[in-house]
Order: sequence, then structure tokens, then C-alpha cells
Amino acid sequence: MMETFLAFLEKLDTQLFDEGIIQALFAVAIIVALALLANYISGRICRRLDQKYQERRLSFGFLRQVIKFTILGLAIVGILYQVKPFRSMTTSLLAGSGIAAVFLGIASQEAMSNMVSGLLLATNRPFVTGDRISLSAEGLTGFVEEVTLRHTVLRTFNNTRVIVPNSKINTSILENYSYGDGNACNFLDVSVGYGADLDRAMAIIRRVAETHPLCMDRRNDIEKAAELPKVAVKAVGFTPYGCDLRGIVWTRDAGEGYDCLCDCRVRIKQQFDAAGIPWPRSTTVVQRGEGQQ
Repeated sequence: MMETFLAFLEKLDTQLFDEGIIQALFAVAIIVALALLANYISGRICRRLDQKYQERRLSFGFLRQVIKFTILGLAIVGILYQVKPFRSMTTSLLAGSGIAAVFLGIASQEAMSNMVSGLLLATNRPFVTGDRISLSAEGLTGFVEEVTLRHTVLRTFNNTRVIVPNSKINTSILENYSYGDGNACNFLDVSVGYGADLDRAMAIIRRVAETHPLCMDRRNDIEKAAELPKVAVKAVGFTPYGCDLRGIVWTRDAGEGYDCLCDCRVRIKQQFDAAGIPWPRSTTVVQRGEGQQ
């Protein structure tokens, strides 16, 4: 019985492997070692590239994942090729992969476009997670929450999520409010009536904005030496009801800018009322004809 069992194993060995199971295991060990080595080397290279191009906002993490899955796929094909029954299947898969790729490419052009765009976005990195971006053509503004192979998730100010295909982002004009230092230039717009003392009104706007804790001082040494104000206030236009004033207020980011402007509007309203500065009013002039009372 033992001889029958050994004969069965020998026959099975010759049917499954060309050079025997020992030779096949040795080949598998070499394939696994080479895959691990290639994975280690590619990981080191991608990490060094990340550190080298960090200031340019380039990311090679996505490319690292592509290389990792490619190495894994090649290793699996190499291991399966050592087994005779799987060899013909592996050869057929490799031979038919080109034809299948053509049909898949035709059938999923949009999906492939999103994948390529996702790779370009991950490599060029025009934005990172947490950045506030705006797609003017789409009328979308929000914070980047996630970047996947197919799409990018934006969180709007209403705390809703917008799923944008990567191909759409890659071909759109994109405004990144967080690029660079991330500081926000905010416009504090206030209108006053034509009977108002503009100098006094502008002084109140400037004082309220400059004393707010979220207001930043972006003046350089030359501007400080010239005693230029931290918050510049300009008369930017006229309306049928009054004059439009604008204060330029700098904050660390857009979120703080929103809070700062909201607080400043309340204080400006209170101080305008106390100083007797009139607000714009709509007036209607009615002319009476002759003989009318």
C-alpha cells in the first residue's frame, strides 16, 4: 500500500511539475524573493521622491500602489506558471489580455479617463486633502475630503458631499484657496448714505477690523515704516442710495475670515448707530401736477 501511495505521489509530481516539486518550490521561492525585493526598492524610491518634491506638492503614493499591484500580479502569474495545469491557462490569459484590453478600453473609455486623470492628480497634486477649492465652470466650492482612483469628494459649506469625476477636475480651471500660505484676503463691504461723513465711517470700519483678534497684519517693514494701516478701507463705488466702502481684512484661512467679517458687521452696525452715520435708504420723489392737492 505504501508503494502504491509513493507511486501515486511520483506520478502526481510528474504531472504537475516539469522538474519535480522541489525544483518548483525553489522557483517559487525565487519569485517571492524577487517580488519582495522589487516592492522594497520601489517603496524606498517613492518615499524619497515624496520627501524631495514635498514643497512642490507632488505625491508618489498613488504611483506606489500601482507598482505594488503590478509586482503582485506578475508574482502570481509566475507562481501559477510553475504548475502544469495552470500553465496553459496563464499563457492564454497573457495572450488574450491584449485583445481584452482593447475591448475593455472601448467599452469603458470614461472609466479609463477617470483613472488616468486620478493618476495625474495624484502625481501633479494641484490640491491635497483639506484644501478649499473652487471649480468655476461647475459652480462648485468645497473642501477636498478624499481623492480616489475614479472621483474626488468635496465637502461643501452645507456639509454635503459632492462626487466629482477626476476627468472633470483634470480638464477644469481650478482655484485653490489653500495653495501657498493659505491666508485669505476678505472683503468687508459696507454701504453708507450720501449724508454720511466718509472719513469717520472709514475710520470706524478700520478700527473695528484692526482690533479683531482674527485679523492678521500682512504689512511688510516698508509699509509699517510708512505707517500704512493694517486694514485698508476704500470707497469702491456709488449706488442710487449711497456710497460703497470696502475694508481689506486678512485672516489665516477662509473659515476664520467668515467669522471675522460676521463679528465686524455687528460692531460696525452698533458704532455707526452710536455715531449717527446714516445707512443707505431708498427714496421716492413724487411730483404733483398743476391743480392737484
